[in-house]
Amino acid sequence: MPQKPMEPPVNGPYVPFHNFSDYDWGAIPAPLDRLNQGPFDVFQDAGWRLLMLTMPAEGAVRNFGMGIIGYAWEENGPPPVEGESVEESVTKLANLPFCDKLYIRCDWRDVQSRPGRLDLNPVFKLALSLCKELGLGLGLRIQMSSPNICPTLAIPDFLAEKVPLVTLGKRGIAESGEHDFKEPEYHHGEFQKAFRELNELLAAEFDDNPVVEWMDLMQYGLWGEGHSGSFTTTSLPDYATALETFLDMTRFQIETWKKTPLAVNTQPDISRVGNDAVIDMAVRAGCWLRTDSIITEEVQQFEM
Repeated sequence: MPQKPMEPPVNGPYVPFHNFSDYDWGAIPAPLDRLNQGPFDVFQDAGWRLLMLTMPAEGAVRNFGMGIIGYAWEENGPPPVEGESVEESVTKLANLPFCDKLYIRCDWRDVQSRPGRLDLNPVFKLALSLCKELGLGLGLRIQMSSPNICPTLAIPDFLAEKVPLVTLGKRGIAESGEHDFKEPEYHHGEFQKAFRELNELLAAEFDDNPVVEWMDLMQYGLWGEGHSGSFTTTSLPDYATALETFLDMTRFQIETWKKTPLAVNTQPDISRVGNDAVIDMAVRAGCWLRTDSIITEEVQQFEM
């Protein structure tokens, strides 16, 4: 049965909303593979050893982790252009003069169809090749849940056969009508086993690839952003289980990805799955912050 961890538990662990703009993050780990960006003062060398000065660039300069992103694969697939192949469409996208990065945002089933190995969609090879050729960066997100392919699940079939699924409610999709929307029990042993294997496989493939600039943290729910959208239920039995589960999953991702930065989404904890604690853990470990879909009630996103 779907659970409703929307109300804080009377007893037991609970991480309340807090004002991140006044929050003590403690010491943030310094990146070891980036140049010191300053500021520098003239007194460090008595002011006598000036070798160069900065001048405005004549054109756009691509910076690590920043810039305009072209989606080589959105949650529904690559950009659909009538009369063009995927290769043609993504190549045109990558060659736009203002495109600084390519981004792949796909479901778990798009990268793995059987245990023990990756089965990457061909768009990965295409995007990596274009990024290397054109000097672009690549960002990745693997979703464990998505409403856009309902009633098909985001997780691969081999996992869906082993993990209990919980119906959160009805969701309408324009192309196929209304369907039951189902989420896996994230705390289930088989799910956790497969999740750890997935991260190890992905890290072995991408963690030391200089083209890959960041990997989005895989969080709870829709699009991996830490929420169930408009659903008031989750597939987890209670808040304490959700908090423990996603802190463990966050910790494992941080430990597994040793070179490529992880980016944590700043979604407020509307589904009561421990997002504030996840954000705290991730930032203290040196992860990036990412935010999107800013609307009026998302207080944290404005603060950050």
